[in-house]
Amino acid sequence: MSRAPRLGFAGGLDGLRGIGVIGVMLGHAVNEYTESFAVWVDLFFVISGFLIATLLIQEHGRNERIDVKKFYSRRAFRLLPSMWTLFIFAFVIMALVDLSGGLDDHGKKVLLLPELLREIAATATFTNHNFYPVGYGLVYAGKIPLVIFGHLWSLSIEEQFYLVIVPLMIFVLRRSERVKLAMGIFLAAAVTIALCRYTAHPGPRLLWLQRPDGLLWGVLAAFVNAHLTEEFMVKHRKKFLAGATVGLLFIAVALTTSMGLIHKPLVKLTNADPRAVGFAHWWFPIEPKELGFTTNRSWNDSSVMYWWRFGYTLCQMGAPLVVISLARYSD
Repeated sequence: MSRAPRLGFAGGLDGLRGIGVIGVMLGHAVNEYTESFAVWVDLFFVISGFLIATLLIQEHGRNERIDVKKFYSRRAFRLLPSMWTLFIFAFVIMALVDLSGGLDDHGKKVLLLPELLREIAATATFTNHNFYPVGYGLVYAGKIPLVIFGHLWSLSIEEQFYLVIVPLMIFVLRRSERVKLAMGIFLAAAVTIALCRYTAHPGPRLLWLQRPDGLLWGVLAAFVNAHLTEEFMVKHRKKFLAGATVGLLFIAVALTTSMGLIHKPLVKLTNADPRAVGFAHWWFPIEPKELGFTTNRSWNDSSVMYWWRFGYTLCQMGAPLVVISLARYSD
């Protein structure tokens, strides 16, 4: 079904991902000032959804089938060795910590190894985000479990996506009329998730805060790209690049608005209410207590409201045209 040329090396996408890796590292290292860099994860999800779906579409177009065994074995060989090396290293370190006899605030001996083994089981089965959802400590007040592999939540999202996308694409690509139906369902799902976040409904086990809709936008971009011939892309080059520029502006706003490096000095200089800086403002009326939530931070905090309600979606809205343009225009 693909009218697009075969996707080869896309240097622009690799460059964008490289910048994103640096951004995520900075976001973790100096989170107080670079919290906005969390949207690089949304961008990664859009790129990943686009690349995987495009490769599957093109393989089906060449061979009229998708080699399921090859698809999963390649990802297993790429991922599992480094992941199990991390598990073994963490197990050894935690065992040594337990043997040293760590105590809690009440002088009671604390064993960390059992909790680590539970987390290894969740991470190894790619259900990390189901048992240790991102945002847990922000939404639910009370004791937060020890989380060693919390940074792998996005990996579990992607791996579950891989489990679903291959059989789904096999089913959809068998008949052309199914493609439009699938695109409509994906679009409706992505918009629904965005609206749920906007109205303070974080989904089952905070799933909508983990932004699976980014992968849906990537798959949608892949289907659109597959219908665009080379002649069409050449003819409408200026329009696509203009759209991609607007998309980059969306991403730039998502990266900087409510960013601590900008937000905190503005509050100090103006003595403004922190709730009034950034996109977060009074026009977001719903409080989590109305939905039965308890929080460790005020829902009216600029960062909380911006990210949950709008920030992730803003980046995802800007990403598809950027991704298609980088994939199709090498210069």
